[in-house]
Amino acid sequence: MKCFYASCIAMLHGIDILETPVAVVANFNQPGSVVLAALPLMKEKYKIKTGSRRYEIPKHPDIQLFEPKMSFFIQMSMTITKLIANYVPVDAIHVYSVDESFVDLTGTEKLWGSPEQAAREIQAAILDQYNVPSAVGLGPNMLMAKLAFDYQN
Repeated sequence: MKCFYASCIAMLHGIDILETPVAVVANFNQPGSVVLAALPLMKEKYKIKTGSRRYEIPKHPDIQLFEPKMSFFIQMSMTITKLIANYVPVDAIHVYSVDESFVDLTGTEKLWGSPEQAAREIQAAILDQYNVPSAVGLGPNMLMAKLAFDYQN
């Protein structure tokens, strides 16, 4: 998922992910606290990204900062995994982290078309239902898929 924590917070608060600069910061009480996620506008306009520090965030009235809601993030991750299970068997989903999974699309061609088409369909469903953007790396195995993802993003 792209900007997973920030996208989940935006969904929870009804914030437009393309129009609002949002960052999720680990701890408001510590200036050196790390930014866990930032929406695209935060990255583009203010140069704040995952790994930036809270003290680097400019004081601007448009910027919205949130602390993490880990139980909500985990719940959303499980909900998205259940959505993916509408496209493939559960044992074809390999959860790697809260915001990343590997999905084996082998044998789904008759239902969803090529792996590229299936991936686009899943991405569209996640975006439509939860307003959480995602990125995909395709490959013949998990290593190649991860390398393709990292190269592309």
